[in-house]
Amino acid sequence: MFAAEGIPFIAPVIVLFLLALYRTMNRPAWYTYSLTSFFALLLLGMLMFFRDPQIELPGEHEIVAPTHGTVLSVIKHTDGSTEIDVFLSLLDVHAIRTVVSGKISNIEYQPGKFFPASQDSADVNNEYIRFTIETPYGIIKERILAGLVTRRIVHNVLVNDSVKAGQRIGFIRFGSRSEVTIPPGLRPLVAVGDKLKGGITPFAEVIPGNKP
Repeated sequence: MFAAEGIPFIAPVIVLFLLALYRTMNRPAWYTYSLTSFFALLLLGMLMFFRDPQIELPGEHEIVAPTHGTVLSVIKHTDGSTEIDVFLSLLDVHAIRTVVSGKISNIEYQPGKFFPASQDSADVNNEYIRFTIETPYGIIKERILAGLVTRRIVHNVLVNDSVKAGQRIGFIRFGSRSEVTIPPGLRPLVAVGDKLKGGITPFAEVIPGNKP
């Protein structure tokens, strides 16, 4: 399947490809073949980027990765919470998913800049959307940062919506970064360099004695 969020990008490329193909058929020349090849590759790239595979949702108490990508850092804070940062390349699936079942208590949008998402400066300066989720384990926060190419983060949930672990709640248009802060009662199951699949890869587990 392909993400509906990609239609405004894919549709114009299809039109341009068909126009280039028509011109090539009627006026064959090296430049028309080159133009057709360019739009064919661009269309293939768009279709690859906006792929949106369906997944089987995990169990109610499972905690799963919020997005595809590579773990950049796992940071333990002084209050006992842990922040896990994930970088998404242009080749990753860019659907955003909830890490655990709960209720959306807040959605915060912060305008900002568009530094490369893998840089430390992006953490402070870049545009982002943060979802605060009330769960049986405490408050979990998912923050999606814009990157050098990203210009839009689209979400389809509202405050007070109930969500399931692995549920699709939005899509990141082009490369970006996701951050999840888990409360002290949970411990991460991922490490720096791990490759994740959103809604599938086990992300954290309950510390014994903290089951809901």
